[in-house]
Amino acid sequence: MVALISLLLSASFPYFRNMTLEGQKTKVKANLDTLRKAIEAYAVAPRTNGMGKFPDATDLGNQGNYNGPRAEGTGWQTTHLMVQYTSPAVNPLGTTGPLIAPAELLDPFCPAGTSLEYGYYVNTRGYYIIWSNGLNRVNINCTVNLAGVVNAPGSAIYVTNAQ
Repeated sequence: MVALISLLLSASFPYFRNMTLEGQKTKVKANLDTLRKAIEAYAVAPRTNGMGKFPDATDLGNQGNYNGPRAEGTGWQTTHLMVQYTSPAVNPLGTTGPLIAPAELLDPFCPAGTSLEYGYYVNTRGYYIIWSNGLNRVNINCTVNLAGVVNAPGSAIYVTNAQ
């Protein structure tokens, strides 16, 4: 009897693991869509440095300053979307504008033992990509060139405004 139960459990384990991975992929896609909407809102939000710019390290359109996943609390979501810019003296970017996102979203597919936000890259033409490391759970980098062509490893799950 014990052997039969063990056999049934071992046969069902891959099925339940696959269900967990599918649930995580669904969560990633929803988070990426939320982040896409957040950076689009950021670009049209009134700020002292003007509108029409996506988040980057300087808020001046510098290329690729947030290329790659960053540790929780240190990346582009924390410094741009989760800050209500009310005082240029307090804000490291010297801009003022509204709070875009109330909390940081983390990639469930980051390497074991790490806690990383989703990767983000923007170029000087305003093409951006937001990505998850995907099922391989290895840190990856994605880019978009100035013509809007995405360079993303096969394991990446991403959203972009490029073609």
